[in-house]
Amino acid sequence: SHDTGSLYIYYKNDAGTWMESAKLRPEVRDIHDRFAIVCGIHGDVVVAGAPYDSDVVEGSGAAYVFERDKLGDWRQAAKLKAPVPVVGDQFGYAVSVHGDLYAVGSRRGPGRTPHSGAVYLYERVGGDWPLLAKVAADDGEDEDLFGRSVFTDGRSVIAGAMHDDDLGINAGAAYLFSREVVPATEFMVTQGRFRRGGLEEAEFSDDRYLEVFGFPPLEVSSASVEVVFTSNLPTQTLGQLALTAEVSSSGAPALLRIELYNYDTGEWQLFDERGARQVDAGVIVTISDDPAPFIDDGTGEVKARIGFHDRGVTFPSWLGRFDMVHWTVIQ
Repeated sequence: SHDTGSLYIYYKNDAGTWMESAKLRPEVRDIHDRFAIVCGIHGDVVVAGAPYDSDVVEGSGAAYVFERDKLGDWRQAAKLKAPVPVVGDQFGYAVSVHGDLYAVGSRRGPGRTPHSGAVYLYERVGGDWPLLAKVAADDGEDEDLFGRSVFTDGRSVIAGAMHDDDLGINAGAAYLFSREVVPATEFMVTQGRFRRGGLEEAEFSDDRYLEVFGFPPLEVSSASVEVVFTSNLPTQTLGQLALTAEVSSSGAPALLRIELYNYDTGEWQLFDERGARQVDAGVIVTISDDPAPFIDDGTGEVKARIGFHDRGVTFPSWLGRFDMVHWTVIQ
């Protein structure tokens, strides 16, 4: 079909000749999507932009993730979209990937102004790609086209704004953002019975778990499994703060709740509540406006409470599992 697009993968053989190994296309495609107008590759992962994809609204855009399996076959693993797709945002006009970090530019998306542009960062957590953060120019103006180009090495993100006017009409600018991952340094089981595992098992997404048996709470509304994770941030000069968790429960009809401790109020604040999955689920909660209340002024300490609530029916021998828990500082 016209302008649907395709992506070709090549490899270099022992003789030094480049050979075609795969032709990639979206599972569902339409005319004028402009799939693969840009692409990024890292290891066995390819990301391709389709900035004119109109599945949600016209020209809102999308980015497709393809992965190569152990047999060498490529498959579509995910389709990424902006959290709130808007007509003409052109999400997917630029893409980059490195390790577990995926950066997608939306050159007409909402930044400081409605159409100054933005870059969305996604983190691969197990088999999920939750949104980690949205970054934008703090001095952006409409039609700057921030996010027209983007690159990440996993620790930093560079975004281009080709029509930035600070040094002259359409002179352009580039913006640098940093990403620092901070693992949990302590954990405490506050509800349930500890089974096995520790911080090492909860540091990486590797199917090794910190496991806690469900135990009947004193009140029906309380958790049957609950663990508090603590860490200390290396800096308090923050733009955004995010908590990433990969968790599951082994069969109970549990509700997953994620809370962060507010040091200003001295209380836990609920950030996410959803049905728990029996397979690993990647969840990210992000504080983009003002993370300061959730960081201890003196020590940089941060605390998260992750609980499984089974609504008053605690099944015998079910587990809450924690595969990965860490914080991310973006500035």
